[in-house]
Amino acid sequence: DLDTEFLHDYRVAIRRTRSVLGQIKNVFPSETTLRFKKDFSFLGKLSNQLRDLDVYLLKKDAYKAMLPSLLRDDIEPLFVYLHNKRSKALKQLVGSFESDKYRQILLDWEALLNEPRRDAPTASNADQCILTMAQKRINKLYGSIVESINRMLENIDDDKFHALRIECKKLRYVMEFFSSLFSRKNMNALIEQLKKLQNKLGDLNDLCIQQEYLLSITDELPVTNKKNKRVLVSIGSLIGALDGEMRILKKSLFKTFTDFASPHNERLFRELFSSK
Repeated sequence: DLDTEFLHDYRVAIRRTRSVLGQIKNVFPSETTLRFKKDFSFLGKLSNQLRDLDVYLLKKDAYKAMLPSLLRDDIEPLFVYLHNKRSKALKQLVGSFESDKYRQILLDWEALLNEPRRDAPTASNADQCILTMAQKRINKLYGSIVESINRMLENIDDDKFHALRIECKKLRYVMEFFSSLFSRKNMNALIEQLKKLQNKLGDLNDLCIQQEYLLSITDELPVTNKKNKRVLVSIGSLIGALDGEMRILKKSLFKTFTDFASPHNERLFRELFSSK
């Protein structure tokens, strides 16, 4: 618990592993892939609460700055409560890391990666050229994202933002995973464009989740006196400020969408990832 970024890096490593298992199909036997997709999903969920609480506590100063000066001190009980919840969540996570189940998953995964290759009837892509496979998968994900963007440019649908964010995350992990196979300059340029889109969608998703969480936590806070009740007013004000941030962010998405789906980007994707 020296730096919250260690937990973030750990979670990214798990997501990358899950993404590769899900996106690069039929390389391992199907039952092996299914087993480890479930295992790494389990590992990822173990730290969800702790990471969420880290984010809220890291945003403490930013949250306070959004409030009228009159309410900035009144929101302090919220962060005291979140800090106490975080201490419990950290203890739970450490206990999970020390469990037999956790250790066995990592031992089995390491054993799979280190064992000699064994042919399996369900691993139909195991002999395929890795460059060809990477090109096909990246092309398919990119095409799906551009189609989604074009539909959303015609009709912005809030329900589709989350699905698009997940697709962008999958594409980025696959591109980063196989980046050494392609031109570094062009790959970096495309990943940078993808990051801009991913960050905007991620920020939008975070703002939505933060509002919902802050509203739900008002039922948990120990509000027992008149002074503490002012924390509810400050939380309501913060939710309103976050909603304003979300509306501004939505307006900026149009340019981010059009930049990513531009003819220039399309040409770069075609040049890099067209399998001939």
